[in-house]
Amino acid sequence: VDSLEAMGVKAGTIGRDGMYVEGTRRIPGGVKVESRGDHRIAMSMAILGLFAEACAEVRNVDCVATSYPGFWDHLALLSVGGK
Repeated sequence: VDSLEAMGVKAGTIGRDGMYVEGTRRIPGGVKVESRGDHRIAMSMAILGLFAEACAEVRNVDCVATSYPGFWDHLALLSVGGK
């Protein structure tokens, strides 16, 4: 939730383990987001960053190798239209 809000997305918690995200057409970006060593946060914020109006920096991303070692190479292909 903290990362989504930092990126300009309305989100919040529901109970102990739940969350909600409000849809939006505008992702401002332009922020630094901390993954906190969680590969899921690192990857989801990197993908969200592709749609942001301004560059976003995701910090502490070495954790991504835990579940998807080729993620950054694949993301690079998406960010340039697969060319």
